[in-house]
Amino acid sequence: MGESLAEIRRQLLMGMDHNLLAESCLQVIQLIIEGTREERKSSRAFLTALNESLSSVHFNFTESLDEGRALQQASQTSRVALDNEVQAIDDTLTRHHSSEALKDAISEHMATIGLLLREREIMTARELHLITRLSTMEAKLRLMKEETAEYKKRLTIQKHKLFLDSLTQVHNRAALDERLELEYKRWLRYRTPLCLAIIDIDHFKNINDNYGHMAGDKALKVVAKALQKSLRDTDFIARFGGEEFVVLLPNVNPDKFETPLENLRKAIKSIPFRFRDARVEITISIGATLFKEGDQPSDAFERADKALYGSKHGGRDRVNTDLG
Repeated sequence: MGESLAEIRRQLLMGMDHNLLAESCLQVIQLIIEGTREERKSSRAFLTALNESLSSVHFNFTESLDEGRALQQASQTSRVALDNEVQAIDDTLTRHHSSEALKDAISEHMATIGLLLREREIMTARELHLITRLSTMEAKLRLMKEETAEYKKRLTIQKHKLFLDSLTQVHNRAALDERLELEYKRWLRYRTPLCLAIIDIDHFKNINDNYGHMAGDKALKVVAKALQKSLRDTDFIARFGGEEFVVLLPNVNPDKFETPLENLRKAIKSIPFRFRDARVEITISIGATLFKEGDQPSDAFERADKALYGSKHGGRDRVNTDLG
């Protein structure tokens, strides 16, 4: 599937006939569906195998537990029987004065003790077998734990990839929806200031028109990387679509929340972009707002979008805020 997608991408970059574009889109969709089916099939097979292994371990553990209880009971019974025989020998020594009678009585008790000792040898063998079974189960459980951890790691990696924009390698819109919901719930609970900002690359269409779409892709990558580098670890950035990015700044100073946004603007403006040996200045416009009482995420988005509109129509390359 990877090779097929790479071939389609190569054809798109080289220029594809418009009549073939729809067919290529259908091929991409089909490849994604097939990949999803294969992953679901793999997940189903893993979970089935895991369930069977757990059932086997549970069955063996139940049997081993029953065996262990039986051995414990048998060992206790045998110990009582040995104690009784020892006490009986002591009683025999006290009661019998005839050496012949004493010899016969002790011989009988020793025979019984011999049988009990052989039974204990059998129990010891059973105990060793039980320990072996338990060791085997422990090894199997350890292997299952390792396989589950590896599978969990794979799922985490896949989830991470699903939430990344393939071009810019920052988070995508799906990741934004999830993170925004999380930050919104935190804001509702703790009421720590939360800033939402929308960033737009100024005159991005001109880059595509004058230098080609590969230059546009390069600009998006560089801008995304610079924005990500300029943010705190606790901040969040996602590509919202086209040349727009959304930034979430949790626990920001409400009196100076424009400062980190100004730093983002300056960071982009200072990057020496070059296309076809020509230096091109790229700037960004930013619209931002703070969440306020009674807000839903959509309310903050509307204000940030309105602020972005004001930034773009006010000359671009600036930060504009709308606190409602």
